[in-house]
Amino acid sequence: MLFETVCGSLSLATNLLLDSTLMASVLSTMAMPVIGVSTLLSAKLASGESLAKAQRRFFACLLVITIVTLRTVIVCDDAWIFHMSTLALMIVGALIIPDHDASVAV
Repeated sequence: MLFETVCGSLSLATNLLLDSTLMASVLSTMAMPVIGVSTLLSAKLASGESLAKAQRRFFACLLVITIVTLRTVIVCDDAWIFHMSTLALMIVGALIIPDHDASVAV
């Protein structure tokens, strides 16, 4: 009886651990595009004193997403296509989307 109770508790703990790992994977897959696009838009819409801070935040986020994408591709994780498309969107979006303040490019 005690053995069955312990085994039942272990299987419940294992299921919770696997569920939390799956949830973390899903959140990682969903969070990367949202964070990437939000930092891209904040960098493009910022002006004045907040522009430099928004651009630093964008480049930091770009660096983090690049490292996470490399790790995802090396490990052959299922979310590699989402991370790769987020990285591509951030790079291409930084070049295509015009800045709010046109004098920055001068």
